[in-house]
Amino acid sequence: MAVTSVPVIWWTSSTDAGARGYWDQGIVEDLVSGALWPPQRPWQPITKCCFESLPDATGAIVVCPGGKETDAAALNEVIAALPWVLVIITTDEGGGFPWRDVAHPNMAIWVQTPAGDSDGIEVVLPVGYPPERSRYIAEGQRPVMWAFLGQMTHHRRTDAIEAMEAIEPVNRHYEPTDGFAKGVEIDMYMAYMSSARIALCPGGVLTPDTFRVWEALIAGCVPIVDARSAERETPGYWSTVFAGWMDPPWSIIDDWATLRAEVEVIEQRWSWHASRAEAHWMGYRRHLMRSVEATIQRLSGEAAHEATTSDLITIVVTMSPIPSHPSIDVLAETLASLWASGLGDCDVLVAVDGVRAEQEHRTADYDQAIAALIERCRTDPDWSRVVPIIASEHLHQTRMCRAALDHVRTPLIAFIEHDCPVIAPVPWLDMAAVITGEHLNLIRLHHEASVLDEHMYLMIGDEPSEIAGLPCWETMQWSQRPHLASSEYYRRILRDYFEPEESMMIEERMHSVLQREPWGSHRVAIYHPDGVIKRSTTLDGRGDDPKWVDR
Repeated sequence: MAVTSVPVIWWTSSTDAGARGYWDQGIVEDLVSGALWPPQRPWQPITKCCFESLPDATGAIVVCPGGKETDAAALNEVIAALPWVLVIITTDEGGGFPWRDVAHPNMAIWVQTPAGDSDGIEVVLPVGYPPERSRYIAEGQRPVMWAFLGQMTHHRRTDAIEAMEAIEPVNRHYEPTDGFAKGVEIDMYMAYMSSARIALCPGGVLTPDTFRVWEALIAGCVPIVDARSAERETPGYWSTVFAGWMDPPWSIIDDWATLRAEVEVIEQRWSWHASRAEAHWMGYRRHLMRSVEATIQRLSGEAAHEATTSDLITIVVTMSPIPSHPSIDVLAETLASLWASGLGDCDVLVAVDGVRAEQEHRTADYDQAIAALIERCRTDPDWSRVVPIIASEHLHQTRMCRAALDHVRTPLIAFIEHDCPVIAPVPWLDMAAVITGEHLNLIRLHHEASVLDEHMYLMIGDEPSEIAGLPCWETMQWSQRPHLASSEYYRRILRDYFEPEESMMIEERMHSVLQREPWGSHRVAIYHPDGVIKRSTTLDGRGDDPKWVDR
Protein backbone atom coordinates (compact mmCIF):
# COMPACT_ATOMS: atom_id res chain seq x y z
CA MET A 1 0.00 0.00 0.00
CA ALA A 2 1.53 3.33 -1.05
CA VAL A 3 -0.33 5.59 1.35
CA THR A 4 1.59 6.04 4.63
CA SER A 5 -0.18 9.07 6.05
CA VAL A 6 -3.91 9.62 5.74
CA PRO A 7 -5.94 12.57 7.05
CA VAL A 8 -8.64 11.31 9.41
CA ILE A 9 -11.28 13.99 9.93
CA TRP A 10 -13.84 13.67 12.74
CA TRP A 11 -16.58 15.96 11.48
CA THR A 12 -19.96 17.19 12.61
CA SER A 13 -21.91 20.36 11.94
CA SER A 14 -23.06 20.35 15.57
CA THR A 15 -20.82 22.48 17.73
CA ASP A 16 -22.73 21.28 20.80
CA ALA A 17 -22.41 17.54 20.37
CA GLY A 18 -18.86 17.03 19.07
CA ALA A 19 -17.71 14.50 16.52
CA ARG A 20 -15.59 12.15 18.58
CA GLY A 21 -15.51 10.19 21.82
CA TYR A 22 -18.73 8.14 21.61
CA TRP A 23 -18.77 4.60 22.97
CA ASP A 24 -19.47 2.99 19.61
CA GLN A 25 -16.48 4.72 18.00
CA GLY A 26 -13.91 2.55 19.78
CA ILE A 27 -13.53 0.11 16.90
CA VAL A 28 -13.42 3.00 14.41
CA GLU A 29 -10.74 4.77 16.48
CA ASP A 30 -8.57 1.66 16.37
CA LEU A 31 -9.25 1.10 12.67
CA VAL A 32 -8.31 4.58 11.44
CA SER A 33 -5.27 4.78 13.75
CA GLY A 34 -3.88 1.47 12.50
CA ALA A 35 -4.19 -0.09 15.98
CA LEU A 36 -6.88 -2.62 15.05
CA TRP A 37 -4.40 -4.80 13.13
CA PRO A 38 -0.83 -4.18 11.92
CA PRO A 39 -1.01 -2.23 8.64
CA GLN A 40 0.87 -3.54 5.64
CA ARG A 41 2.88 -0.32 5.72
CA PRO A 42 3.42 2.23 8.51
CA TRP A 43 0.11 3.99 9.07
CA GLN A 44 0.35 7.59 10.25
CA PRO A 45 -3.09 9.16 10.60
CA ILE A 46 -3.26 12.95 10.57
CA THR A 47 -6.19 13.38 12.92
CA LYS A 48 -8.30 16.52 13.14
CA CYS A 49 -11.73 17.45 14.46
CA CYS A 50 -13.70 20.20 12.78
CA PHE A 51 -17.21 21.62 12.49
CA GLU A 52 -17.54 23.66 9.32
CA SER A 53 -14.87 22.94 6.71
CA LEU A 54 -12.16 20.38 6.17
CA PRO A 55 -8.45 21.23 6.06
CA ASP A 56 -6.66 21.07 2.74
CA ALA A 57 -5.97 17.44 1.92
CA THR A 58 -5.34 15.21 -1.05
CA GLY A 59 -8.10 12.96 0.26
CA ALA A 60 -9.33 11.85 3.65
CA ILE A 61 -11.24 9.47 5.86
CA VAL A 62 -14.16 11.47 7.23
CA VAL A 63 -15.90 10.07 10.32
CA CYS A 64 -19.32 11.55 11.06
CA PRO A 65 -21.56 10.70 14.04
CA GLY A 66 -24.76 10.35 12.03
CA GLY A 67 -27.06 10.49 15.02
CA LYS A 68 -26.06 14.12 15.55
CA GLU A 69 -26.84 15.24 11.98
CA THR A 70 -30.20 16.04 10.38
CA ASP A 71 -29.32 15.83 6.68
CA ALA A 72 -26.46 15.07 4.34
CA ALA A 73 -26.23 18.48 2.66
CA ALA A 74 -23.68 19.94 5.07
CA LEU A 75 -21.49 16.86 4.82
CA ASN A 76 -21.68 16.91 1.02
CA GLU A 77 -20.61 20.53 1.01
CA VAL A 78 -17.46 19.95 3.06
CA ILE A 79 -16.30 16.79 1.26
CA ALA A 80 -16.87 18.28 -2.21
CA ALA A 81 -13.35 19.73 -2.43
CA LEU A 82 -11.63 16.42 -1.66
CA PRO A 83 -10.29 14.38 -4.60
CA TRP A 84 -11.35 11.22 -2.75
CA VAL A 85 -13.09 10.40 0.50
CA LEU A 86 -13.94 7.39 2.63
CA VAL A 87 -17.00 8.41 4.68
CA ILE A 88 -17.68 6.43 7.86
CA ILE A 89 -21.06 7.10 9.49
CA THR A 90 -21.14 6.13 13.18
CA THR A 91 -23.29 6.59 16.26
CA ASP A 92 -26.68 6.30 14.58
CA GLU A 93 -28.42 3.24 16.01
CA GLY A 94 -31.80 4.82 15.27
CA GLY A 95 -30.96 5.15 11.57
CA GLY A 96 -31.93 8.81 11.36
CA PHE A 97 -29.07 10.02 9.16
CA PRO A 98 -29.79 9.73 5.39
CA TRP A 99 -26.53 8.17 4.34
CA ARG A 100 -27.94 7.42 0.88
CA ASP A 101 -27.92 11.18 0.22
CA VAL A 102 -24.18 11.49 0.77
CA ALA A 103 -22.68 12.23 -2.65
CA HIS A 104 -19.17 12.55 -4.03
CA PRO A 105 -17.70 11.46 -7.40
CA ASN A 106 -14.89 9.42 -5.81
CA MET A 107 -16.23 8.05 -2.55
CA ALA A 108 -16.75 4.90 -0.52
CA ILE A 109 -19.23 4.85 2.34
CA TRP A 110 -19.12 2.66 5.43
CA VAL A 111 -21.99 2.72 7.92
CA GLN A 112 -22.18 1.45 11.48
CA THR A 113 -25.28 -0.67 12.27
CA PRO A 114 -27.46 0.73 9.46
CA ALA A 115 -31.23 0.60 9.85
CA GLY A 116 -32.95 -1.43 7.15
CA ASP A 117 -31.51 -2.15 3.72
CA SER A 118 -27.72 -1.85 3.51
CA ASP A 119 -27.39 -2.00 -0.29
CA GLY A 120 -24.84 0.58 -1.38
CA ILE A 121 -22.80 0.39 1.80
CA GLU A 122 -19.35 -0.94 1.06
CA VAL A 123 -18.70 -2.11 4.63
CA VAL A 124 -21.22 -2.46 7.46
CA LEU A 125 -19.50 -1.87 10.78
CA PRO A 126 -20.72 -3.36 14.06
CA VAL A 127 -21.35 -1.54 17.33
CA GLY A 128 -17.92 -2.65 18.47
CA TYR A 129 -16.44 -1.84 21.85
CA PRO A 130 -16.07 1.43 23.77
CA PRO A 131 -12.68 3.18 23.52
CA GLU A 132 -9.88 1.60 25.55
CA ARG A 133 -11.65 -1.76 25.98
CA SER A 134 -9.35 -3.28 23.36
CA ARG A 135 -6.34 -2.63 25.61
CA TYR A 136 -7.63 -5.18 28.11
CA ILE A 137 -5.87 -8.57 28.02
CA ALA A 138 -7.82 -11.60 29.18
CA GLU A 139 -6.04 -13.86 31.63
CA GLY A 140 -6.70 -16.28 34.46
CA GLN A 141 -8.99 -19.24 35.00
CA ARG A 142 -12.64 -19.66 33.97
CA PRO A 143 -14.48 -20.83 37.10
CA VAL A 144 -17.75 -19.15 36.11
CA MET A 145 -20.06 -20.73 33.54
CA TRP A 146 -21.72 -17.55 32.26
CA ALA A 147 -21.86 -13.81 32.70
CA PHE A 148 -24.38 -11.08 31.98
CA LEU A 149 -23.84 -7.59 33.31
CA GLY A 150 -26.17 -5.07 31.73
CA GLN A 151 -29.59 -3.56 31.25
CA MET A 152 -32.72 -5.67 31.68
CA THR A 153 -35.08 -3.39 29.79
CA HIS A 154 -36.90 -5.53 27.21
CA HIS A 155 -38.25 -9.00 26.52
CA ARG A 156 -35.32 -10.35 24.49
CA ARG A 157 -33.13 -9.95 27.54
CA THR A 158 -35.58 -11.38 30.03
CA ASP A 159 -36.17 -14.35 27.70
CA ALA A 160 -32.43 -14.99 27.48
CA ILE A 161 -31.81 -14.79 31.20
CA GLU A 162 -34.81 -16.97 32.04
CA ALA A 163 -33.61 -19.59 29.56
CA MET A 164 -30.10 -19.59 31.02
CA GLU A 165 -31.27 -19.66 34.63
CA ALA A 166 -33.48 -22.67 33.84
CA ILE A 167 -30.55 -24.84 32.75
CA GLU A 168 -29.15 -25.59 36.20
CA PRO A 169 -27.78 -23.81 39.27
CA VAL A 170 -24.26 -22.77 38.24
CA ASN A 171 -21.62 -20.23 39.05
CA ARG A 172 -22.40 -17.03 37.19
CA HIS A 173 -21.87 -13.31 37.22
CA TYR A 174 -25.34 -11.85 36.83
CA GLU A 175 -25.59 -8.10 37.45
CA PRO A 176 -28.82 -6.69 35.95
CA THR A 177 -29.34 -2.92 35.81
CA ASP A 178 -32.24 -0.69 34.84
CA GLY A 179 -30.31 1.75 32.66
CA PHE A 180 -27.26 2.37 30.46
CA ALA A 181 -23.84 2.46 32.18
CA LYS A 182 -25.32 1.91 35.65
CA GLY A 183 -23.37 -1.26 36.37
CA VAL A 184 -19.98 -2.00 37.92
CA GLU A 185 -16.91 0.01 36.90
CA ILE A 186 -15.07 -1.14 33.80
CA ASP A 187 -12.10 -2.98 35.36
CA MET A 188 -14.45 -5.07 37.49
CA TYR A 189 -16.76 -5.61 34.50
CA MET A 190 -13.94 -6.94 32.31
CA ALA A 191 -12.61 -9.07 35.19
CA TYR A 192 -16.05 -10.66 35.57
CA MET A 193 -16.24 -11.29 31.83
CA SER A 194 -12.78 -12.83 31.64
CA SER A 195 -13.59 -15.27 34.46
CA ALA A 196 -16.61 -16.64 32.55
CA ARG A 197 -16.67 -19.29 29.86
CA ILE A 198 -19.82 -17.97 28.17
CA ALA A 199 -21.06 -14.40 27.72
CA LEU A 200 -24.80 -14.10 27.24
CA CYS A 201 -25.39 -11.33 24.69
CA PRO A 202 -29.11 -10.72 24.03
CA GLY A 203 -29.69 -7.88 21.58
CA GLY A 204 -30.49 -4.24 21.98
CA VAL A 205 -33.72 -2.40 21.32
CA LEU A 206 -32.97 -1.58 17.67
CA THR A 207 -30.14 -3.95 16.72
CA PRO A 208 -29.08 -7.49 17.68
CA ASP A 209 -25.64 -6.03 18.30
CA THR A 210 -24.35 -4.81 21.66
CA PHE A 211 -21.05 -3.70 23.15
CA ARG A 212 -21.16 -6.94 25.15
CA VAL A 213 -20.49 -9.12 22.09
CA TRP A 214 -17.18 -7.40 21.40
CA GLU A 215 -16.22 -7.08 25.07
CA ALA A 216 -16.79 -10.84 25.37
CA LEU A 217 -14.39 -11.48 22.48
CA ILE A 218 -11.78 -9.19 24.03
CA ALA A 219 -12.26 -10.99 27.37
CA GLY A 220 -11.75 -14.39 25.72
CA CYS A 221 -15.12 -15.97 26.48
CA VAL A 222 -17.58 -17.50 24.02
CA PRO A 223 -20.43 -15.13 23.13
CA ILE A 224 -23.96 -16.37 22.56
CA VAL A 225 -25.62 -13.63 20.54
CA ASP A 226 -29.08 -12.61 19.44
CA ALA A 227 -30.46 -13.03 15.93
CA ARG A 228 -32.90 -10.15 16.40
CA SER A 229 -33.47 -6.91 18.26
CA ALA A 230 -36.39 -6.15 20.54
CA GLU A 231 -38.28 -3.71 18.33
CA ARG A 232 -36.94 -3.86 14.75
CA GLU A 233 -36.74 -6.54 12.08
CA THR A 234 -33.04 -7.18 11.44
CA PRO A 235 -32.78 -10.30 9.25
CA GLY A 236 -29.28 -11.49 8.42
CA TYR A 237 -27.59 -8.84 10.53
CA TRP A 238 -24.52 -10.87 11.48
CA SER A 239 -23.91 -12.17 7.96
CA THR A 240 -23.99 -8.57 6.74
CA VAL A 241 -21.49 -7.43 9.38
CA PHE A 242 -19.09 -10.27 8.61
CA ALA A 243 -19.48 -10.14 4.82
CA GLY A 244 -16.06 -10.55 3.23
CA TRP A 245 -14.66 -12.45 6.19
CA MET A 246 -16.71 -15.48 7.31
CA ASP A 247 -19.84 -16.25 9.28
CA PRO A 248 -19.15 -16.28 13.01
CA PRO A 249 -18.56 -19.65 14.74
CA TRP A 250 -20.56 -18.80 17.86
CA SER A 251 -24.26 -19.43 18.49
CA ILE A 252 -26.80 -16.97 17.08
CA ILE A 253 -30.13 -17.45 18.86
CA ASP A 254 -33.49 -16.72 17.28
CA ASP A 255 -35.56 -18.48 19.94
CA TRP A 256 -34.03 -18.39 23.42
CA ALA A 257 -35.92 -21.56 24.29
CA THR A 258 -33.20 -23.43 22.31
CA LEU A 259 -30.44 -22.09 24.56
CA ARG A 260 -29.95 -25.28 26.62
CA ALA A 261 -28.76 -27.30 23.61
CA GLU A 262 -26.33 -24.57 22.54
CA VAL A 263 -24.83 -24.30 26.02
CA GLU A 264 -24.40 -28.06 26.32
CA VAL A 265 -22.43 -28.17 23.05
CA ILE A 266 -20.15 -25.32 24.12
CA GLU A 267 -19.50 -26.77 27.57
CA GLN A 268 -18.52 -30.17 26.15
CA ARG A 269 -15.53 -28.63 24.34
CA TRP A 270 -15.25 -25.10 25.71
CA SER A 271 -11.57 -24.48 24.94
CA TRP A 272 -12.03 -25.27 21.25
CA HIS A 273 -15.13 -23.07 20.97
CA ALA A 274 -13.29 -20.23 22.72
CA SER A 275 -10.32 -20.60 20.37
CA ARG A 276 -12.57 -20.50 17.31
CA ALA A 277 -14.33 -17.37 18.59
CA GLU A 278 -11.09 -15.53 19.26
CA ALA A 279 -9.52 -16.65 15.97
CA HIS A 280 -12.57 -15.31 14.14
CA TRP A 281 -12.18 -11.99 15.97
CA MET A 282 -8.50 -11.79 14.99
CA GLY A 283 -9.32 -12.49 11.38
CA TYR A 284 -12.13 -9.95 11.33
CA ARG A 285 -9.80 -7.24 12.63
CA ARG A 286 -7.33 -8.09 9.87
CA HIS A 287 -10.15 -8.05 7.32
CA LEU A 288 -11.24 -4.53 8.34
CA MET A 289 -7.68 -3.20 8.29
CA ARG A 290 -6.92 -4.66 4.88
CA SER A 291 -10.29 -3.38 3.62
CA VAL A 292 -9.59 0.21 4.66
CA GLU A 293 -6.12 0.01 3.09
CA ALA A 294 -7.50 -1.38 -0.16
CA THR A 295 -10.27 1.24 -0.23
CA ILE A 296 -7.84 4.11 0.22
CA GLN A 297 -5.49 2.74 -2.41
CA ARG A 298 -8.37 2.32 -4.88
CA LEU A 299 -9.83 5.78 -4.30
CA SER A 300 -6.52 7.63 -4.17
CA GLY A 301 -5.08 5.96 -7.26
CA GLU A 302 -1.63 6.05 -5.70
CA ALA A 303 1.23 5.59 -8.14
CA ALA A 304 3.02 2.27 -8.22
CA HIS A 305 5.75 1.85 -5.61
CA GLU A 306 8.49 -0.59 -4.86
CA ALA A 307 6.70 -3.60 -3.44
CA THR A 308 7.69 -5.14 -0.13
CA THR A 309 7.21 -8.75 0.92
CA SER A 310 4.05 -7.79 2.84
CA ASP A 311 2.55 -6.27 -0.32
CA LEU A 312 3.27 -9.41 -2.30
CA ILE A 313 3.18 -12.46 -0.04
CA THR A 314 0.77 -14.06 2.43
CA ILE A 315 2.13 -17.03 4.35
CA VAL A 316 -0.24 -20.01 4.43
CA VAL A 317 0.64 -22.68 7.01
CA THR A 318 -1.33 -25.91 7.37
CA MET A 319 -1.64 -27.45 10.84
CA SER A 320 -3.14 -30.77 11.99
CA PRO A 321 -2.90 -33.06 15.04
CA ILE A 322 0.59 -34.42 15.70
CA PRO A 323 2.12 -36.43 18.57
CA SER A 324 3.99 -33.44 20.06
CA HIS A 325 0.81 -31.53 20.83
CA PRO A 326 -0.19 -29.83 23.11
CA SER A 327 3.21 -28.20 22.58
CA ILE A 328 3.30 -25.84 19.61
CA ASP A 329 7.11 -25.78 19.47
CA VAL A 330 7.08 -27.35 15.99
CA LEU A 331 4.87 -24.61 14.59
CA ALA A 332 6.81 -21.92 16.47
CA GLU A 333 10.13 -23.10 15.03
CA THR A 334 8.70 -23.14 11.52
CA LEU A 335 7.26 -19.63 11.81
CA ALA A 336 10.48 -18.30 13.35
CA SER A 337 12.42 -19.63 10.37
CA LEU A 338 10.11 -17.84 7.96
CA TRP A 339 10.44 -14.55 9.79
CA ALA A 340 14.23 -14.91 10.02
CA SER A 341 14.39 -15.57 6.28
CA GLY A 342 12.80 -12.21 5.45
CA LEU A 343 9.03 -12.67 5.77
CA GLY A 344 8.59 -11.03 9.16
CA ASP A 345 6.21 -8.35 7.88
CA CYS A 346 3.85 -10.74 6.06
CA ASP A 347 0.41 -11.83 7.20
CA VAL A 348 0.29 -15.47 8.29
CA LEU A 349 -2.84 -17.59 7.87
CA VAL A 350 -2.58 -20.80 9.91
CA ALA A 351 -5.12 -23.22 8.46
CA VAL A 352 -5.96 -25.36 11.50
CA ASP A 353 -7.60 -28.59 10.37
CA GLY A 354 -10.16 -30.55 12.36
CA VAL A 355 -9.54 -33.95 13.94
CA ARG A 356 -10.13 -36.97 11.76
CA ALA A 357 -11.95 -39.98 13.23
CA GLU A 358 -8.77 -42.09 13.32
CA GLN A 359 -7.07 -39.46 15.51
CA GLU A 360 -9.90 -38.79 17.93
CA HIS A 361 -7.62 -39.79 20.82
CA ARG A 362 -5.54 -36.68 20.08
CA THR A 363 -8.48 -34.24 20.44
CA ALA A 364 -7.74 -33.02 23.98
CA ASP A 365 -4.06 -32.38 23.26
CA TYR A 366 -4.93 -30.73 19.95
CA ASP A 367 -7.44 -28.40 21.63
CA GLN A 368 -4.72 -27.37 24.07
CA ALA A 369 -2.33 -26.74 21.19
CA ILE A 370 -4.91 -24.55 19.46
CA ALA A 371 -5.46 -22.63 22.70
CA ALA A 372 -1.70 -22.15 22.99
CA LEU A 373 -1.62 -20.83 19.41
CA ILE A 374 -4.37 -18.33 20.23
CA GLU A 375 -2.57 -17.23 23.40
CA ARG A 376 0.68 -16.74 21.48
CA CYS A 377 -1.10 -14.63 18.87
CA ARG A 378 -2.69 -12.54 21.62
CA THR A 379 0.42 -11.88 23.68
CA ASP A 380 3.57 -12.24 21.56
CA PRO A 381 4.34 -9.18 19.37
CA ASP A 382 6.20 -11.39 16.89
CA TRP A 383 2.91 -13.24 16.29
CA SER A 384 0.81 -10.10 15.86
CA ARG A 385 0.18 -10.78 12.15
CA VAL A 386 -0.86 -14.43 12.63
CA VAL A 387 -4.51 -15.39 12.02
CA PRO A 388 -5.60 -18.96 12.81
CA ILE A 389 -8.44 -20.24 10.59
CA ILE A 390 -9.92 -23.08 12.63
CA ALA A 391 -12.00 -25.67 10.80
CA SER A 392 -15.23 -26.93 12.32
CA GLU A 393 -14.47 -30.46 11.08
CA HIS A 394 -11.74 -32.48 9.42
CA LEU A 395 -11.15 -30.99 5.95
CA HIS A 396 -7.64 -32.19 5.04
CA GLN A 397 -5.10 -30.14 3.14
CA THR A 398 -7.05 -29.40 -0.02
CA ARG A 399 -10.10 -27.94 1.68
CA MET A 400 -8.08 -26.13 4.35
CA CYS A 401 -6.03 -24.52 1.61
CA ARG A 402 -9.23 -23.39 -0.11
CA ALA A 403 -10.41 -21.84 3.16
CA ALA A 404 -7.16 -19.92 3.56
CA LEU A 405 -7.06 -18.75 -0.07
CA ASP A 406 -10.48 -17.16 0.38
CA HIS A 407 -8.74 -14.59 2.59
CA VAL A 408 -5.52 -14.03 0.64
CA ARG A 409 -5.34 -10.55 -0.90
CA THR A 410 -1.73 -10.69 -2.09
CA PRO A 411 -0.65 -11.97 -5.52
CA LEU A 412 1.56 -14.66 -3.97
CA ILE A 413 1.43 -17.23 -1.18
CA ALA A 414 4.28 -18.91 0.65
CA PHE A 415 2.88 -22.38 1.32
CA ILE A 416 4.42 -24.08 4.36
CA GLU A 417 3.46 -27.22 6.24
CA HIS A 418 3.67 -26.63 9.99
CA ASP A 419 6.71 -28.87 10.50
CA CYS A 420 8.84 -27.67 7.57
CA PRO A 421 11.10 -24.74 8.53
CA VAL A 422 12.99 -22.89 5.81
CA ILE A 423 16.73 -22.28 5.82
CA ALA A 424 18.05 -18.81 5.03
CA PRO A 425 19.10 -17.19 2.81
CA VAL A 426 15.98 -17.17 0.65
CA PRO A 427 15.65 -14.40 -1.98
CA TRP A 428 11.91 -13.96 -1.54
CA LEU A 429 11.65 -10.67 -3.46
CA ASP A 430 13.69 -12.01 -6.39
CA MET A 431 11.51 -15.12 -6.48
CA ALA A 432 8.41 -12.95 -6.26
CA ALA A 433 9.58 -10.89 -9.25
CA VAL A 434 9.96 -14.03 -11.36
CA ILE A 435 6.43 -15.20 -10.51
CA THR A 436 4.69 -11.83 -10.82
CA GLY A 437 6.55 -11.39 -14.09
CA GLU A 438 4.77 -14.59 -15.23
CA HIS A 439 7.97 -16.52 -15.92
CA LEU A 440 7.01 -19.19 -13.37
CA ASN A 441 3.92 -20.09 -11.32
CA LEU A 442 5.69 -21.82 -8.45
CA ILE A 443 9.23 -21.95 -7.05
CA ARG A 444 10.01 -24.65 -4.50
CA LEU A 445 12.73 -24.62 -1.86
CA HIS A 446 14.64 -27.88 -2.01
CA HIS A 447 15.01 -30.16 1.03
CA GLU A 448 18.21 -31.91 -0.07
CA ALA A 449 21.70 -30.50 -0.72
CA SER A 450 21.26 -31.35 -4.41
CA VAL A 451 18.75 -32.96 -6.72
CA LEU A 452 18.86 -36.69 -6.10
CA ASP A 453 19.86 -39.00 -8.94
CA GLU A 454 16.56 -40.88 -8.67
CA HIS A 455 14.69 -37.63 -9.31
CA MET A 456 16.65 -36.53 -12.37
CA TYR A 457 14.01 -37.93 -14.71
CA LEU A 458 11.63 -35.31 -13.30
CA MET A 459 13.88 -32.38 -14.17
CA ILE A 460 13.58 -30.38 -17.40
CA GLY A 461 16.92 -30.28 -19.20
CA ASP A 462 20.33 -31.46 -18.03
CA GLU A 463 21.13 -28.63 -15.66
CA PRO A 464 19.71 -25.54 -13.95
CA SER A 465 19.55 -22.17 -15.67
CA GLU A 466 18.66 -18.59 -14.93
CA ILE A 467 15.03 -17.53 -15.31
CA ALA A 468 14.74 -13.75 -15.32
CA GLY A 469 18.03 -13.65 -13.42
CA LEU A 470 17.06 -16.24 -10.77
CA PRO A 471 18.93 -19.57 -10.67
CA CYS A 472 16.30 -22.27 -11.06
CA TRP A 473 15.82 -25.76 -12.39
CA GLU A 474 12.54 -26.38 -14.16
CA THR A 475 10.81 -29.54 -12.97
CA MET A 476 7.75 -31.70 -13.43
CA GLN A 477 8.01 -32.87 -9.83
CA TRP A 478 5.40 -31.61 -7.37
CA SER A 479 6.10 -31.54 -3.65
CA GLN A 480 4.44 -29.80 -0.71
CA ARG A 481 7.82 -28.78 0.64
CA PRO A 482 7.93 -24.99 1.20
CA HIS A 483 7.28 -23.01 -1.94
CA LEU A 484 6.30 -19.59 -3.26
CA ALA A 485 3.44 -19.59 -5.73
CA SER A 486 0.99 -17.41 -7.56
CA SER A 487 -2.22 -17.17 -5.55
CA GLU A 488 -4.26 -17.41 -8.74
CA TYR A 489 -2.33 -20.48 -9.85
CA TYR A 490 -3.16 -22.16 -6.55
CA ARG A 491 -6.82 -21.27 -6.91
CA ARG A 492 -6.76 -22.67 -10.44
CA ILE A 493 -5.26 -26.04 -9.53
CA LEU A 494 -7.67 -26.48 -6.62
CA ARG A 495 -10.57 -25.64 -8.95
CA ASP A 496 -9.46 -27.70 -11.96
CA TYR A 497 -7.96 -30.81 -10.37
CA PHE A 498 -9.96 -31.31 -7.17
CA GLU A 499 -13.68 -31.63 -6.53
CA PRO A 500 -15.00 -29.05 -4.02
CA GLU A 501 -15.54 -31.66 -1.28
CA GLU A 502 -12.44 -33.72 -2.04
CA SER A 503 -10.19 -34.18 1.01
CA MET A 504 -6.59 -35.17 0.40
CA MET A 505 -2.98 -33.99 0.33
CA ILE A 506 -2.41 -31.70 -2.64
CA GLU A 507 0.70 -33.55 -3.82
CA GLU A 508 -1.22 -36.84 -4.09
CA ARG A 509 -2.99 -35.45 -7.15
CA MET A 510 -0.57 -32.84 -8.47
CA HIS A 511 2.44 -35.16 -8.55
CA SER A 512 0.91 -37.09 -11.45
CA VAL A 513 -0.67 -34.00 -13.05
CA LEU A 514 2.72 -32.36 -13.55
CA GLN A 515 4.18 -35.50 -15.11
CA ARG A 516 1.45 -35.95 -17.69
CA GLU A 517 0.83 -32.32 -18.72
CA PRO A 518 3.19 -29.97 -20.59
CA TRP A 519 5.60 -28.07 -18.33
CA GLY A 520 4.28 -24.81 -19.73
CA SER A 521 0.85 -25.51 -18.25
CA HIS A 522 2.28 -25.25 -14.73
CA ARG A 523 5.75 -23.64 -14.96
CA VAL A 524 7.17 -25.11 -11.75
CA ALA A 525 10.84 -24.86 -10.78
CA ILE A 526 13.21 -25.47 -7.88
CA TYR A 527 15.30 -22.58 -6.56
CA HIS A 528 18.85 -23.70 -7.44
CA PRO A 529 21.66 -21.37 -6.30
CA ASP A 530 25.31 -22.37 -6.70
CA GLY A 531 26.58 -24.91 -4.21
CA VAL A 532 24.29 -26.46 -1.61
CA ILE A 533 20.67 -25.85 -2.62
CA LYS A 534 19.05 -27.07 0.61
CA ARG A 535 16.65 -24.31 1.75
CA SER A 536 14.15 -26.32 3.80
CA THR A 537 14.13 -29.05 6.38
CA THR A 538 11.60 -31.10 8.33
CA LEU A 539 10.84 -31.54 12.02
CA ASP A 540 8.90 -34.73 11.18
CA GLY A 541 5.84 -33.64 13.13
CA ARG A 542 3.82 -36.68 12.10
CA GLY A 543 6.36 -39.07 13.64
CA ASP A 544 5.11 -42.65 13.49
CA ASP A 545 1.55 -41.65 12.61
CA PRO A 546 0.42 -42.93 9.20
CA LYS A 547 0.00 -40.62 6.21
CA TRP A 548 -3.78 -40.59 6.02
CA VAL A 549 -5.40 -40.64 2.59
CA ASP A 550 -8.97 -39.39 2.15
CA ARG A 551 -11.14 -39.01 -0.91
